[in-house]
Amino acid sequence: MRKFEIPKNVHWLILLVGFAITFATWGSAQRESAKRLHQEFETIVGQVKGRIEKRVQDGRLILRATTSLFTVSNRVERHEFKDYIGAQDLHKNYPGIKSVAFVRLVSAAEKATLPAQAKKEGVEDYKVWPDTKRKWSAPVWYVEPYDSPRVKKALGYDLMSETKRRLAMEKARDTGRPVITDMLEMVADGEGSHKKGFLVFSPIYRDHNPHSTVQQRRKNILGWVHLSFVTDEVIQGLLGESALELQKNFGLLIYFGQDVKERTLVFQSDPQITHASFSKAKYKAEHEIALPGNNFVVMMQGKPAFEARINDTKSTAILIGGAITTTLLTLLVWLLASGRQRAVEIAKKMNLDLAESEQRYRQMFEDNASVAYILDPTNGRIIDANHEAAQFWGYSQEELRRMNIAEINVASATEIENSLKAQKEAKQGMQVYFRHRLKNGSVRDVEIFRTNLTHQGMTYVYCILHDITSRREAETGLIESQARLHVIIETAMDAVIQLDNDGVITDWNTRGERIFGWKRDEAIGKVLVDLVIPASQRLDYETGLRKFIDGEEGNIRHSYFEVEAKHQDGREFPIEVAVTTLANVDGKLQYCAFMHDITDRKRAENALRKARVELENRVFERTAELVRANRRLQNEIVERTEAQEALQESQEMLRQLVAHQDRIRENERRRIAREIHDELGQHLLVLRIDVTMLGRSESEDPKLQEKVQGILQHIDDTMRSVRAIINNLRPSVLDLGLYAALEWQTQEFQRRSGIICDLIAGDEELDLDDNVATVLFRILQEGLTNVLRHAKATHVRVALQQEAGNLIMTIADNGVGMQDSKKGERNSFGLVGIKERLHILGGELNIDSGSHGTRLIVTVPL
Repeated sequence: MRKFEIPKNVHWLILLVGFAITFATWGSAQRESAKRLHQEFETIVGQVKGRIEKRVQDGRLILRATTSLFTVSNRVERHEFKDYIGAQDLHKNYPGIKSVAFVRLVSAAEKATLPAQAKKEGVEDYKVWPDTKRKWSAPVWYVEPYDSPRVKKALGYDLMSETKRRLAMEKARDTGRPVITDMLEMVADGEGSHKKGFLVFSPIYRDHNPHSTVQQRRKNILGWVHLSFVTDEVIQGLLGESALELQKNFGLLIYFGQDVKERTLVFQSDPQITHASFSKAKYKAEHEIALPGNNFVVMMQGKPAFEARINDTKSTAILIGGAITTTLLTLLVWLLASGRQRAVEIAKKMNLDLAESEQRYRQMFEDNASVAYILDPTNGRIIDANHEAAQFWGYSQEELRRMNIAEINVASATEIENSLKAQKEAKQGMQVYFRHRLKNGSVRDVEIFRTNLTHQGMTYVYCILHDITSRREAETGLIESQARLHVIIETAMDAVIQLDNDGVITDWNTRGERIFGWKRDEAIGKVLVDLVIPASQRLDYETGLRKFIDGEEGNIRHSYFEVEAKHQDGREFPIEVAVTTLANVDGKLQYCAFMHDITDRKRAENALRKARVELENRVFERTAELVRANRRLQNEIVERTEAQEALQESQEMLRQLVAHQDRIRENERRRIAREIHDELGQHLLVLRIDVTMLGRSESEDPKLQEKVQGILQHIDDTMRSVRAIINNLRPSVLDLGLYAALEWQTQEFQRRSGIICDLIAGDEELDLDDNVATVLFRILQEGLTNVLRHAKATHVRVALQQEAGNLIMTIADNGVGMQDSKKGERNSFGLVGIKERLHILGGELNIDSGSHGTRLIVTVPL
């Protein structure tokens, strides 16, 4: 038999074919890796885009709901607005939406009354700023949540004073739709800090008045509701805890409007990510997100760290394994052809190359930026783990090589065993989701890409792990947000109905069931017009709705009208309908209709209209009666005015007459006192001198001396009586000045009554009119007389002082005081006389009386 011989150069053919197969397999793995990376990139882009669209939609719903709050109510109080916005918990549920405000349109005259109105509602120091001379102003009237300096500063700000805000408000007013401003510099809470943001305005019209034309909208505009967005905080709030991971692998640019320019850039995740780097990126995506009257351009690209993941461990292992296998096979054939000795030498060299290859594989495994580890599928033991795995779990690599995956995976042992068994039997990679417990006790959600790896006849599972905790939390938050939205819709006071582009009902809330009688399952899939609109009005309704749908496709629009509706039982009733467009879904527009049963309102309007006619008739009749009564009243007023003027004139004449009489009385007293002093006083003095002389001449007769002494005593008593009469008529001490007269009177009062009486006055003499001095002296006499009669006092204090061009005399006692009921009695002639005397001089009397005593304060102008 002839011995088989291997062709001389067959090993080169084997080497060529082996490397060809290796590179083909490696290329396929690279393409699969690139496809997987592209799918992952598209998934991340879709998530980011979906979150932004969701937040924009949340903003639209909040704006629409707040606008509806004002639409269905004639007046929304400040505390109602605060409670409603507070229930939304913007900071927690909608990060980036800084505030919701109600802007009130007021004239220049109304603007002046706003601070007083705000104060009545509990807002102190409210003012409209800046203070302009515009005919119309639009100050912020309500703003919530009222919890930061920036928001508090916005209260009262006149938005008409700033061009961008004013243009957006006017456009919203004229179109009847929400309108977004151009990009603004928003004042943040930090001193001097500014961030880019924008406002969205939605108009509110007055008391359901018509606003189908521009003229009607301008006439009936009441104000606006606006949302305040800060772009950086919106994006950071959407990304949440995943922001750092996304920033590590992806770059994000957001432009405001159609122009992709530096001035329209509103968000940049990394300063090195620019429009130029985006055009060169391998993985990139660009999307537009519609806004009210504008849009966002979102540009996202993969960073080098993400693109480097195309060279994953699997493709590298295929390349290295294929090269080693091909080389070994080639050497084996060559050894068979070249002899045993040559084969031994080459085998040694191959072992050395294999060790170096394993070292390179080990280095690639360790340097992998993702968490990588190898499992034994038969028992779950961790064969090896890279440095990133140790950093993630918190164990050292040596600790991990002694551990079982069941010590980290919180799933049951059965679930872990079945998963590893399924992976071992699989012919391709698998993607699984578990929860892993770290060394510090925290639990993280993980996504694991697994593939089988064969080494020395043993099958192992090679795993790449990604931490998706933040993504799961974001998904949970999205689900909760959708649940809250569902609750809001289900508890709404209006029927909320969603329609597709053909008018077919896609959703129907509980209130809709109560208003129209159709259950949700019965209504969904039916055409709205056929279900709830009477046949007599369907053509008009369909025409109007079709014009609304075909009007401005792709824009958010609103329509508001009233129409007759039909209940399931056939009865017809009026409803109020507000229709708005929703965001595009799969290229098709959807619509949301808010329907409110206004039967009671219409009934009330008819009753009010009837009552208004009756009231107008009654007002006409009553007006005629009032005109006649007014004429009679005017005549009476004229007569009373003339009588009052005559009475005042008479009173003034009487007062002047009394004053004249007082002056005459004082003059007469002065004359009588002087005549008594000059005549009677002199006669008594001469008589006493004569009697005294008589007594001396007949001093030897005791009886005569006794009689003379009796006569002298009578004469002295008469002289004292005369002096008392003179002092009562007019004290001569008045001629020495007011101070001397007051001092004499207080001493005389203390001597006669025994009540301590102090006079406090300056030493300098006052140059007063004799009439003024006399009035003050008489007032003191009257006051001291009242103290003696009624006060039961032990001490009286009289003070005289000058102050601010007035002369003030105070008479104070420590007695029992005056009862309030007696201060104004008609028979209190003493006080009445004092007041009348002071009125003539232009002075006034004040009385302070209580348990501490009574104080009369007399003020006379100098």
